[in-house]
Amino acid sequence: ALRKDREQRYQTSKDLLLDLRDCREELAFAAKLERTGQAEKKETVTEPAAAAPTNETAAVNTTSSASIILAEINRHKRGVTAALALLLLLVTVGAYFAFLAGNNQAIDSLAILPFTNASGDPEMEYLSDGLTESLINSLAQLPRLHVLPRTTVFRFKGKADDPQRIGKELGVRAVLTGRVQQRGDSLVIQTELIEVTGGAQLWGDRYNPKLANLLAAQSEVARDISRKLQIKLSGADEQKLTKNYTENAAAYQLYLRGHYHWLKFPARGFEKSRDYYQQAIDLDPNYALAYAGLAEYYGFGVVFGALSPAENWAKSEVAVYKALALDDTLPDAYSALAGVKQFHHDRAGAEKDLLRAIELNPKYTEGRSHYCAFLEEAGRSEEALAQHQRVLEMEPMSVRYNYFLARFFYRTRAYDRAIEQYQKTLELDPNNALTHEMLGDAFELQGKQQEAVVEWSKALTLTEDNEAAQLLEHTYAASGFKAALRARWQKRLTQLNAQAQRGEYVPAMNYVLAQTRLADKEQAFAWLAKAEQEPNGLIFEVKFDPRYDSLRSDPRFAASVRRVGLPE
Repeated sequence: ALRKDREQRYQTSKDLLLDLRDCREELAFAAKLERTGQAEKKETVTEPAAAAPTNETAAVNTTSSASIILAEINRHKRGVTAALALLLLLVTVGAYFAFLAGNNQAIDSLAILPFTNASGDPEMEYLSDGLTESLINSLAQLPRLHVLPRTTVFRFKGKADDPQRIGKELGVRAVLTGRVQQRGDSLVIQTELIEVTGGAQLWGDRYNPKLANLLAAQSEVARDISRKLQIKLSGADEQKLTKNYTENAAAYQLYLRGHYHWLKFPARGFEKSRDYYQQAIDLDPNYALAYAGLAEYYGFGVVFGALSPAENWAKSEVAVYKALALDDTLPDAYSALAGVKQFHHDRAGAEKDLLRAIELNPKYTEGRSHYCAFLEEAGRSEEALAQHQRVLEMEPMSVRYNYFLARFFYRTRAYDRAIEQYQKTLELDPNNALTHEMLGDAFELQGKQQEAVVEWSKALTLTEDNEAAQLLEHTYAASGFKAALRARWQKRLTQLNAQAQRGEYVPAMNYVLAQTRLADKEQAFAWLAKAEQEPNGLIFEVKFDPRYDSLRSDPRFAASVRRVGLPE
């Protein structure tokens, strides 16, 4: 029980009990033999008459094994050491197994820190990140283990030099760290599981799979971690833990590359995800998860105005139905399907699919966040707020989800709460340009013009539009707030026209906003009519965003809202 190597200690109380019983029987048998030997010795001298058993003798016969050992100590010098050792073991076993049981109960929360890319090749970053996220997703499905989400742990990427400190900061009982290195066609995966309270290493291992066996190695790591955490798995749990959506290792690596680039959205480079997803599908035409990824690429790209809806909604629809035909238990696919239905005026069907996604995986925050937006657009604000709060309970460190809650407050005209929430978001990511932009808008609506200009300038600088930032600041200093606002949006209109001339897709709603900010109501409604023909998420903003309040009194506004399928 006290061996230095944890693997050589008793793993359960049952194992120790069996050894104790064997030890007791051996000692009792040895004592009996010695008593027999002593009796025979005495018989050679004299043969005393047999005596009837007394009460004291009967008590001895029914005493515990520990009492038998103590009774023999005075007679058998060689038995003293063994008896004391057994007594010491009996005394310590309770404390030991209380400790072991305490550990079994205590390790109920885990942070898997981003694995280090030890290859020295930035192109291999997708593999270390992908392995980390895959382990998070697998272990998060276990019912008795709380695994911190990706958005929380990836804040520590490249900073995991003190895992015990990070674990305490995150409030978990154990931390898993790892390193991934590629050597030719093989990988070296090193893992270490650390108990946060005392800093002890609970377990560590090294895996050397071929790249072709990456999927099997990943499942093995997940199983090993669950065992070291003393988690009892049902058959269903075991299946969830080791489920793979493809047996083709090359297709899986392409999927990981695609997902790695998709997570960059909306920054440049996210569009590479489409090509990698498609290559994965080319290698394995039955890869449901890759089809779901492709559906999300097209659907979310359209929703946020990065892709034209003209052909991309259709591409999303084809991909999502293919994914569901292959695997109808994919939450990601139902979330993507809800987007297709929502933007084709089937709101009842969209809600049904979103609820199905959440049912399949209650921890699926992306689907729940999509449901928040759906509820907002349906005018169900109380339900939307409850869902926003639930999302942040699951992923409190997510910049994206903190921003969405702030946007909800902004849309519902709770400007004080919006400002507070935007500022919380910036504490998580001070370089988030969109949050600075919207914080500036909230300040404007509170009449805090200088604060608004400061935030807008930061947003422009972060998007490398230094010329526009300087124009805004100089105009504000020279001519005041209204002149600065007009200069800024006139500059923005010029930029939109330049994008369109280069052949880039520019959502009509971008023009609606620019013309509204420039107080050109006729141009704003002309572009709004065009935006109605582009079903994307931006068109829904017109219903809720306070920046469009100047249009609301016009009868054309209500008619437009009806045509895009929003409640008035």
